[in-house]
Amino acid sequence: RVRARITYGLACDLGGVRAGIFTVLALESTVMFMVKSATIQTEQPLALSWLLGLWALTRYVRGGRARWLLLAGVAGGLGALSKYTMILFYLGWMTYVTLVPGRRREWWNPLLYAAGLISLAMFSPVLWWNATHEWLSFRFQLAKGSAEDAVFGVTSLVFLVGTWAAFSPVLSAWGWVRSLRRWQRQDGVESLLIVMAWVPLLFFVVTLARGAYPDPHWAVPAMVTLYVWLGLQAARLWEAGARRHLRRIYGAALLVNAVMMLAIFVHVLTPWIEGQVGGDRGDEVLAGRSRL
Repeated sequence: RVRARITYGLACDLGGVRAGIFTVLALESTVMFMVKSATIQTEQPLALSWLLGLWALTRYVRGGRARWLLLAGVAGGLGALSKYTMILFYLGWMTYVTLVPGRRREWWNPLLYAAGLISLAMFSPVLWWNATHEWLSFRFQLAKGSAEDAVFGVTSLVFLVGTWAAFSPVLSAWGWVRSLRRWQRQDGVESLLIVMAWVPLLFFVVTLARGAYPDPHWAVPAMVTLYVWLGLQAARLWEAGARRHLRRIYGAALLVNAVMMLAIFVHVLTPWIEGQVGGDRGDEVLAGRSRL
């Protein structure tokens, strides 16, 4: 449970112990983390690197010390070694410094580019290997984004519905709607968290428009970030006296998650849904891996 402890620590660092409790309660009760945490996934080291980088960026936004940007670069490199979608970490930061007028000066900050070079240096063995092996792993990943028989937008819709269900239907809906309402183009940790949550989600919605297949676990960086932000919001609402409101929301979320978990366990024991896992064009790309 290293990820849960780091998530808790990040939320506590930003909003106190109560924010940490609300964050971990939201995340660890979801179907995604209850079920998928028992399996080995590339999202696990990706999530750890994402959280480390997020912690560094929030520290930088609050204090402005150069070392935090450089630590974010290290985290970016580690995450990219786990999964290429760590590039969305930089895309999120660049979106933030573009949208928030008070942060646009970061485009002229040499430390931002130094952090990028650190990430690139750490990722360079992957680039070298691909350059000498016909860019195999890159072609495999890109193949997931297109399918000849895909209906435009259907895969994106399935991805959104799957993410909504896997990461708590009640809390995910509340978090996304509330984040849109609370968004302001002002420099600060909460604005940063909102952008860093929305960018990965929108990226996959757009790129999967004609995608081969969706997978909700691709939304792990977005949802971890969203629930850290939501934990801060819940702690603030608790202090403001909206405790009955929070009990209703979190109680409903836990109940719905429990029913979904029960349905999954029943299905495992006595399958009641017939289906077949389809392949994707990435399989064709990897067909020649035996010659490597």
